[in-house]
Amino acid sequence: MNKKFLYILGGLIIIIFGRGFFLFQEEKDEPLEITDISDFEDSGGSVEVVPILEDGTEIAFPDLDREVFFAENTPDDYRIKMEENIRSLQDELKKNNRYLDGWINLGLHYKEIGDYKGAEEAWLYAGFIGPAQSVSFGNLGVLYGYYIHDNEKAEKYLLKAIEISPKDLYLYQQAADFFREGLRDPVKERKILEDAIANASTEADAEHFRVQLEEL
Repeated sequence: MNKKFLYILGGLIIIIFGRGFFLFQEEKDEPLEITDISDFEDSGGSVEVVPILEDGTEIAFPDLDREVFFAENTPDDYRIKMEENIRSLQDELKKNNRYLDGWINLGLHYKEIGDYKGAEEAWLYAGFIGPAQSVSFGNLGVLYGYYIHDNEKAEKYLLKAIEISPKDLYLYQQAADFFREGLRDPVKERKILEDAIANASTEADAEHFRVQLEEL
């Protein structure tokens, strides 16, 4: 599937699908196809590039020079190890910003040190370059639900992860736990457990969710 970028240049909106550029003026409906955004930059204009998820959500490009910070009581050996790991991942991503596992791992490192904003940005960008994988979306659901405390986004991304990978049963468990512990919504918990049973590939897996369903 083609990736979509939104370019904003003065009063112009430029949308890129794959290798083509389409320029829209506010007064006109018809697009003008162009081939190189540098034509605008060479003319002295400034260009803002905004990556957009498939659902239309505009996200930020993660800052790969982001400061690494720790709580005051963090042990020195842990601090040194984590900062080395984060800087190494940042350097790899500067060389190849389409390194999907790198973005997912960077988000995990940010989350571990308590930098939830950094984790959010890394996983959203992972979702932009890898919309067919569910890991970053499931991670976002947990992050929003238990750490950032945005229940609406938590539910959105937990369910999106399941939509992408309906046979990955751990995603149903993540959602069921959140509906029970975060939302305290037995109706949504029951629905997700029933969906998990329907998608279970073994009787043992199905029984795991039946037990939880019976406890509601």
